[in-house]
Amino acid sequence: EMKRLYVWDIEAVADSNTLEQRKQTLQTMGRDDFESKYRTRGGNIVEVDVSVKVVTLPDGDTAFQTLFHDIREQNLMKKQLHQSIFRTNAIARLSEAVSLAESEKQLYETALDTLQQTLGCDRASILLFDADGVIRFKAVRNISDAYIKRFTGHSPWKSDETNAKPILVPDEEDWEDGKTLVPEFRKEGIRALAFIPLTYQNRLLGKFMVYFDSPHFFSEDEVQLAQTIAYHVAYGIVDQQAESSLRISEQRWRFALEGGGDIVWDWNLETNQVVLSKDSYEMFGFSEQEIGTDMIAWRARVHPDDGAVLDDGLRRFFREHSEKISIKYRVFCKDGVLKWIHTRGMVVQRNEVGRVTQMIGTHTDITDQINAAQQIEYLAYHDQLTGLANRRLLQDRMEQAISSAVRRSAQIAVLFIDLDHFKDVNDTLGHHVGDQLLQVVSKRLLSVLRSEDTLARVGGDEFVIMLNNIFGAEEASTVAEKIMRELVQPLRFENDELRITPSIGISLCPQDGRNSDDLMKYADAALYLAKQAGRATYRFYTKMLQEQTQERLKIERLLRHALERNELELYYQPKIDLKTGHILGCEALLRWNRQGMHEVSTASFISVAEHCNLIVSIGAWVMREACQQAKSWHDQGWPLQVSFNVSARQFLHPDEFMHALQSALLDSRVNPQQMEIELTEGLLIDFQGMGKLLNEVCALGVCLALDDFGTGYSSLSYLRRFPINVLKIDQSFVNNTGQSVEDIEMIKTIIGMAHNLSMMVVAEGVETEEQHALLVAQGCEVGQGYYYSHPMPVAAFEAFLRAKR
Repeated sequence: EMKRLYVWDIEAVADSNTLEQRKQTLQTMGRDDFESKYRTRGGNIVEVDVSVKVVTLPDGDTAFQTLFHDIREQNLMKKQLHQSIFRTNAIARLSEAVSLAESEKQLYETALDTLQQTLGCDRASILLFDADGVIRFKAVRNISDAYIKRFTGHSPWKSDETNAKPILVPDEEDWEDGKTLVPEFRKEGIRALAFIPLTYQNRLLGKFMVYFDSPHFFSEDEVQLAQTIAYHVAYGIVDQQAESSLRISEQRWRFALEGGGDIVWDWNLETNQVVLSKDSYEMFGFSEQEIGTDMIAWRARVHPDDGAVLDDGLRRFFREHSEKISIKYRVFCKDGVLKWIHTRGMVVQRNEVGRVTQMIGTHTDITDQINAAQQIEYLAYHDQLTGLANRRLLQDRMEQAISSAVRRSAQIAVLFIDLDHFKDVNDTLGHHVGDQLLQVVSKRLLSVLRSEDTLARVGGDEFVIMLNNIFGAEEASTVAEKIMRELVQPLRFENDELRITPSIGISLCPQDGRNSDDLMKYADAALYLAKQAGRATYRFYTKMLQEQTQERLKIERLLRHALERNELELYYQPKIDLKTGHILGCEALLRWNRQGMHEVSTASFISVAEHCNLIVSIGAWVMREACQQAKSWHDQGWPLQVSFNVSARQFLHPDEFMHALQSALLDSRVNPQQMEIELTEGLLIDFQGMGKLLNEVCALGVCLALDDFGTGYSSLSYLRRFPINVLKIDQSFVNNTGQSVEDIEMIKTIIGMAHNLSMMVVAEGVETEEQHALLVAQGCEVGQGYYYSHPMPVAAFEAFLRAKR
């Protein structure tokens, strides 16, 4: 089903401009990261973090490899944090507005604004009991005159009710006239509503009415929020009705702020005495005797870094003759914990010359609000798994560092790090172990860096380090070597011991580039060179590397079309029975024949094919061609065994490899015993689960040969563990038989060991009669090399076969 869809069929927010911008980013950078919304098969909308990378399909065409990460839970958390901050700020604004309201009308309008903004209701109203106990509408939003007339005087509570609780409709059974009134609410277009009592000191003043025009289920948070708003509005109503503004103002602050968990303070500036409400113990942990009674004691508890903030705020307040003050800073509690405090206050008395003599106000604990905002900021700039900087924060710091380095003639280095064979850990031990490994690697990398350096995780197992203010390439080399030593130390997870090695590419500023994109690109190119050098090493970016990179990109571009243009060809080099001189088989060797291009060595274009993942499709083609040729020769009376090489990249996808091999055997109808796969020693060491895969190959009847034996991690243990049929002695030993006694002994040892394990021995690189004779004398069965024949195309090889008959 996915194959029949386009991006705009499943992406809920896609448009032509957005898609074109992504296309340009992919063409320029080779990858893109963004957030979007997609439709599921069932039509639901899913929020995802998308990472797109340019890859090549088995048929050689360019495609996009896309990783989708469900971020609905993360976005929900952000939304909840934003909502919490928004509601907290709205209540804070309401509290301030209530204290400064100049009329009942202004108070009511502010309350209705807050209700609609925080609860999202469609309509709202405020009703108060009059002196006769009749409840009447005082302010409404989107309520018809007919509704006002019908429900004036109606209340689920009497005016002397002392324990009124919120009522949620259509929960009509909680009050007497519910079943009769709910249909009338429906006629008005109201589908859900809530009665919120307005109480002050256990006296019922009236009620809020909150209405929704669509079905709505009230959460506990919404009910608590409405009650908090009711607390603030209630004391505001009492304030407006009070006879003594100062006395009622003090009552209002104490009632509202004690209800909201804040501390009320009263500061007499003539004596410098500060009186705090009883809530101060709950907030700060100090008893009434310990809290102190003057401003000096309060100032002593302020965090040293924030003392200047408080002092400057107070100076500005007095200098500007303000009526209100608002300052945010940190205070130490008795147990040493820091809390963020929002101090707000107002002038209640001045002397005859206008000097402030008394103020009242509140201390509000805004620690949760500050932490929520900081958490949102943190999520935007950090990797959630490791806590390291993400690509966004890294790029921001790099641009700042580059600007500073260029201005001061300083240098910085960018180290692009990739963990060798990390995929094997995820595939064999599980992603939970892979995640733990990434966390340990992050800590080890941090241990070798300075505080001014930056470490970021920019991909699954990719890290980038920016070294700030270095003296040159030597210092970057020192850090790279420290990283190599640190990461190579064994790691233990449960019963498994892991060893991880990094490959590192390094670019320098300003030598290599003066913007973050170039430095990242060049470090990535140097990383590729490090992998080419056998991994577990580091390489610097150079101008020569740039030329090599351009040449590699050219080869990659042309190689993508080589299969479809029939430019690839197999040459065959015979394998000779050293006793009889008969041709026993041959090795298929890949060649690329492209007109108009200078000769490209097989090693070079195979390396490029492995880097861009073309090797999978090329390897499948080699298997098909070799099987078909072996079958053709068999039908002509030449039952030769044909061997071919398999790249390590092909084994990264075992299911795909086995499918390609089985298809080649079935399609050609060749006897599987005529086919032989040549492996390198590194494959047996580097890949987990190799034994299972090789046993599956042998079950098909295909033989296995170990190529270049003696140059890698030679071990009897894996020769016994894996179903190897043939050992091929590396040509480096054969070439030196005339000069090195050690190489002769090595050949003798390999042959003896192979025979003891019932394996056949093939000697590669035989070029002279002397080498041929020595191998025969040592009991080697088969030889291969220029002494017998160079690799030949099919026609020449068949002529060679006829001549040998």
